[in-house]
Amino acid sequence: DTETRLHTCNGEVYRSRNPITQWQRILDEGFLRTHRSFLVNASHIISASGDVVMLGDTTIPISRKYKSQTLFKLNNSN
Repeated sequence: DTETRLHTCNGEVYRSRNPITQWQRILDEGFLRTHRSFLVNASHIISASGDVVMLGDTTIPISRKYKSQTLFKLNNSN
């Protein structure tokens, strides 16, 4: 899929033709790649356990590929 959807905190959704890898390069270290389909603002993560991160009422998966990197960054962000 060549379309990326950007979801904001206030519920707005924007469509972009930039692939998620390009967004990952553009955005700063405060964003974590948790899955091939998800790039998450770490400051909005409420909790992380097992294979998911929680953003309010939203559950985002953590894939096996990104799990160690995601959990390491979350544990060392303080």
